[in-house]
Amino acid sequence: MMTAEQVKVLEPYESFFNTAIRSRYARYPGEIAIKKIHQIYSEVTKTNHRLNAGCSNCIFRLLVDCGTLYFKAKEELEKTKKKRKKKSK
Repeated sequence: MMTAEQVKVLEPYESFFNTAIRSRYARYPGEIAIKKIHQIYSEVTKTNHRLNAGCSNCIFRLLVDCGTLYFKAKEELEKTKKKRKKKSK
């Protein structure tokens, strides 16, 4: 599961995840973004996920896989916030 900090780091790339997951194509977010996304994906999955930054299919798979984890984690964080608000009322 992604931490809240990891979700926050990935938040600027949400539109790229959306495009990859929903439209089934990838827009290139840039080299720095790919490195951040790859690093977080590897940390979350605890794998040594290999990435060829020159391979469009590799980038697409990374965006789909990491995006799926991102949206699940974001949904869980929102549920947790709602529960906390209900408890505090």
